[in-house]
Amino acid sequence: MEIARGLPGEQGEKGDPARPYKDQGDIANQAAIDLLELSLDDEGKAWRNLATNALHYWTGYGWIVHANAFGVAGPQGPFGALAEVTIEMVDPEDDPEAILSGGPGSQSMHVKIPATPGPIGPTGTPGAIEVAPDYADGGTPAVTGDSLIKRSDGKWGPGKMRGPVGPYSNGPGQFTAVSTTFDARRLISSIALPVLPYATYLDLDGMLRVDNKVLGASVGVEVRLGNEETGVIIGKGLNTTDGGDHVVRIGNWYSSNVAPNSPTTIQIPANHTGTQGTVYVSAVRVSGLGSWSCDNAEANLTIRRFPA
Repeated sequence: MEIARGLPGEQGEKGDPARPYKDQGDIANQAAIDLLELSLDDEGKAWRNLATNALHYWTGYGWIVHANAFGVAGPQGPFGALAEVTIEMVDPEDDPEAILSGGPGSQSMHVKIPATPGPIGPTGTPGAIEVAPDYADGGTPAVTGDSLIKRSDGKWGPGKMRGPVGPYSNGPGQFTAVSTTFDARRLISSIALPVLPYATYLDLDGMLRVDNKVLGASVGVEVRLGNEETGVIIGKGLNTTDGGDHVVRIGNWYSSNVAPNSPTTIQIPANHTGTQGTVYVSAVRVSGLGSWSCDNAEANLTIRRFPA
């Protein structure tokens, strides 16, 4: 029977590009392929059938099989080795990229990563302040009682709070009684105050019992800083010219106006040395020529230090 043939038809429209192969690796045989449950979402996936050396390509609707798609396996190639990996953060709009350079066995890789923030990680454990980048102890570790202060280098570290310190006190046992004398002055007590890392000025309070032996004579108290005779006067106790026994009250006294941090001459400097932090108490003749004496039985000087 003769089958009639028509004329060739017109060429149809160009079809859509085929999806690229998504290599899924090797699969054992046809039976294993038949067990795959694929859908339209798996379009483009391809497997190498180890039993037949064919490539099985899934179109989304069915299989396309390329027989003998793979030739004989070649020899094992050399192992790769990366001599260096560098990372560069690029604009968030850029695509990630890995660039290989160099020959096999000694290659370098440069990775470009968009600088976009990643997901928020879990809350970390509290860190010790000693390992913080803005903490420094200057070689002197913190001890019990230290406070956290701002250091001169801009970092935080252990130190002492610049608050009032004291009281320091000399009682009767630290005062020297003076028997009847005609001397103009006698050193009767002194206190060497401890070193502090900041300058301080002093607040004084005390008393001393003196005896003006002759009417018209007057004996008082002088408190000096740094030297018993030439140091700056920071306290006084005044007396009358009446004869007999008197209690002299000791308090602050300055020869010039005083304001916070001024003048520095009445201060104990920070980290003082020598006698800069020693307070000297002397009984001095204020007027008259008669003899005098002082008793240490109830003598006292109390000192409080305040930051300058």
